[in-house]
Amino acid sequence: MVKRRNNTQGRNVMILVDGKPIALATSHTLNSTRAMNDASTKDDGVYGYSEPGNISWTASIDSLFSFDPADDDGQVAYDFFMDAQQSGTPVEVIFGIVSNPSETGLPEGGWKIGTGGRKGQAHVTDVQATGPNGSAATMSVSLQGIGKLDKVTA
Repeated sequence: MVKRRNNTQGRNVMILVDGKPIALATSHTLNSTRAMNDASTKDDGVYGYSEPGNISWTASIDSLFSFDPADDDGQVAYDFFMDAQQSGTPVEVIFGIVSNPSETGLPEGGWKIGTGGRKGQAHVTDVQATGPNGSAATMSVSLQGIGKLDKVTA
């Protein structure tokens, strides 16, 4: 019988921004894309030929809305992302599985990403806050990577 790999609980997959967790986060996404450049010639006949091109990456964050700045509890929220977007200041993005999972919430000292995650610099490109009637306000943040995503090492 083939040994089954363990799945990872979504609550343990995190994005940290500038080393800090996102307040009230509900979902984190990392997307890496490699463009393919057409290198077809007449000699290829009807079959196309492609070669690997540039790699780009994006990250997105969804959370319940929190306006509070990071200073009071070590988490980043709406105001942090708006400031980074408006100033054009890059932020460090770390994506991976936490090395200190907790079933009771944010651990003392915050979340830590374990070996094997990815990190890189990114610009905040989009900050969206939504305040629907009858339910919790939410926030979505989009980030565009700058350069390479490096592996997180111990």
